[in-house]
Amino acid sequence: MDIVYFIQAVWKRKWLIITIFLVAVIAAYFFTLHEKKQYFSKAEIATGFTMNDQVRLNNDQGFDIYTINLKFDNVIKTFTSPQVISLLSYTLILHDLDKSQTPFRTPDQQQLNNLFSRISPEDVQKIFSQKLQQMKMLSSFDTTERKLIELLKIYGYDEESLLKNIQVYRLEQTDYIDIDCTTENPLLSAYIVNSLCREFNRFYTSYLVQRSAENIQLLDTLIAQKKAFLDSQQNRLNNVLRGGDAAVAEANISLIQDYQTKLQQKQSDYNNAQIALKEVQRQLAQYDQLQKTIFENNTAIIQLNKQISDLQTQYDNNPSPDLANRISSLRKQLQDRLAQNSQNSLSDLPPKATLIQKASDLQVEIQSDQADIEDLQNAIRSLSANIRSSASRSVIIDALQKEVDRARADYLNAQEKYNNAVNQPAQDAGFKQILVGQPAVNPLPSHRFIIMGLSGFTAMFLTIFLIVFFEYIDLSVKTPSFFIKQTGLPILSPVNRVNLKKNRIWDLLSMASPKHEKRQNTIRELIRKIRHQIEKSGNRIILFTSTEPQQGKTTLIQALAYSFSLSKKKY
Repeated sequence: MDIVYFIQAVWKRKWLIITIFLVAVIAAYFFTLHEKKQYFSKAEIATGFTMNDQVRLNNDQGFDIYTINLKFDNVIKTFTSPQVISLLSYTLILHDLDKSQTPFRTPDQQQLNNLFSRISPEDVQKIFSQKLQQMKMLSSFDTTERKLIELLKIYGYDEESLLKNIQVYRLEQTDYIDIDCTTENPLLSAYIVNSLCREFNRFYTSYLVQRSAENIQLLDTLIAQKKAFLDSQQNRLNNVLRGGDAAVAEANISLIQDYQTKLQQKQSDYNNAQIALKEVQRQLAQYDQLQKTIFENNTAIIQLNKQISDLQTQYDNNPSPDLANRISSLRKQLQDRLAQNSQNSLSDLPPKATLIQKASDLQVEIQSDQADIEDLQNAIRSLSANIRSSASRSVIIDALQKEVDRARADYLNAQEKYNNAVNQPAQDAGFKQILVGQPAVNPLPSHRFIIMGLSGFTAMFLTIFLIVFFEYIDLSVKTPSFFIKQTGLPILSPVNRVNLKKNRIWDLLSMASPKHEKRQNTIRELIRKIRHQIEKSGNRIILFTSTEPQQGKTTLIQALAYSFSLSKKKY
């Protein structure tokens, strides 16, 4: 079937298509007629993650873009976490239950009466206030709290309903996080974004305080250990200062044992660092080799694609078995290269920058361990020589004094960390709300006309598609070309459609065209052509058929007979 037939089939049902279009538009209009207006509000906070002072405060060694992005992802996840959204839910429900405040939403009164018949409003407010203050979530296993969860759903303040209206995201390449909210009430939208910022800041600060308290407890234990070690070292030095040669010898042996223990630990650290460095160097070599292999495979893939494309063009112009075999061989090579690329993936290895940094850190650690090992070995040799030569007690006292100074330095360092941790809870989480959400003056555009237009055009195109589809799968004879293909019979000539409301067929056949027009009477020319084909064929039986009933077969036979009569011929 040709495209003209499909166009005619669609055009024949134009009023059906127009009717469906209008019905879809009217239906979309009524569906959107009672749609609630939506009001948008936005709040914005500054995190301080990309500020220089914040970077030095949180990590003395600094961090990269990956770490910054990870921090932003964690904050955004915390914003939409069940804990923070629960705090927002408590704030909203307490506002609406407060009789001194104008509620944002007024749900079905019968549902509220049924629920408040099982629990009093005063108890509801009391429990929600306690949960908000203690920053705890409601439990579905508790009968009373399960009723409160049901109340939140009635008001639309449950977690699922709130998250549908809230969007938290980072402004690209900035230090800011935006909080958007869209609801049916402009005051509610502004209240939600501002309350969410406030409750998040409170929750995050509490989390930092809790983590700092745990650190303080650990540091307190560490300070006690460092203090006990410092006291033991000081007592050993005092014993040597007050004692005689026996105390000196005992201290000498004790120092040698301590240094030997430290030496073993340092040698173990040194060996572990060397093993780790070899593993990192192996990964770096593997990384470079994989990069080289992937680059070579990509280059080969580009070349193979170009060769296959050129050979395919040649094969399309001049097919031959040799070209087909070459194309098949190149495609097999291409598949092998692609398979190698999928196997040689860099995703299993850490980033190269991370490996280089780790190798550098391990090298520094190895050099530091080597220096410490040499110092310990020298100290052990010096103390061992004292035992053999019975040297003066000043060497022992100097060694003990170094141990005391080292222990005191460790103790002061631990105490400084403890003081910093104690002062840390006085600081907030570092988030500042720089844009306070404001109630929207005008609602968001409803886009009603766009929705109506899309509905109408979608219905129209779907209708056209169905018409074309059903015409396509219809195997009945619809066109002359399909008639020839199905029956194998030749067609003398198809006849075009003629409007006979104003003119009779006899008038059209006998009417002569004006001299300045050539062959403008199409039906007469077609009848003349058919008559000539019939005379030329010599057949005595002629079939007149049409794709549909009442298409003018009888009129055409009469017109043809009339044409024969005009030419004084019989058939």
